[in-house]
Amino acid sequence: MTRDKICLYLQSFICVLIAVMLSAAAVGIYRDGTARKAEDPGASVYTYENVKEGTSPAVPVVVMGLVLTFAGIYLGIKDEKADKPVKDTEIARDLTCNRVAEPSPEMYAERELQKKLGLGRWIAAGACMIPVFIYIVNPAHFDRSDAQGLEMVIGSMVLHTLPWVILAFIILSVTTVLLEKSMKRQTEAAAARLKEEKEKGLKPDADTGGPVKNSNLKIIRVVMFAIAVICIIAGILNGSMHDVLAKAILVCTECVGLG
Repeated sequence: MTRDKICLYLQSFICVLIAVMLSAAAVGIYRDGTARKAEDPGASVYTYENVKEGTSPAVPVVVMGLVLTFAGIYLGIKDEKADKPVKDTEIARDLTCNRVAEPSPEMYAERELQKKLGLGRWIAAGACMIPVFIYIVNPAHFDRSDAQGLEMVIGSMVLHTLPWVILAFIILSVTTVLLEKSMKRQTEAAAARLKEEKEKGLKPDADTGGPVKNSNLKIIRVVMFAIAVICIIAGILNGSMHDVLAKAILVCTECVGLG
């Protein structure tokens, strides 16, 4: 293993370690602050002292990461593959399959599997978002009256929605990996079929040999637009629109000085 690879692996490890330590610090700060607020409702969950105490263990690691980064810049260490184009499995599949005159049964099978995975992952991820939507559209979950403060509202929302979001992310990640493997298998099957056709002297037929046109980008756009619309509707239903307007008015009257 070369010096450059060792430095890059070490830098990656430090970055992951920093993320883990800061995440653990955030959870610890919130937990301690919530316990302190339960004893004294007027206390603040986030103070300079408890934030400093919670994040101080990560400071040496951050400094180490910065030193390693500057050292790498000074020594000219970089990833050898950084300037090379990223291999796109989908493009490689399309280029190979488009040269096939008569797709093999294996190619058809993989293509059908990709259709099912592509549709199924969005359906499953959308199903995971249903409990999240049901929770955020209920105004009672965002009631900050009495002793229930904003921190408690946020904590409750995270506990009820984060597991479903994580599950949706896992589903999308797993299905993406399965899609990648399926496309690689289809490419290999197309390459083998192409070799057989060359031996037989067949020419490619674009109408039968080409794969189904990719519509993932369109699907992502539609899904993102639908999520945006759902979030806007949910914000209106749970009263967040009124809170945003009230905060905007306070910002104008307090910060600008109109009041």
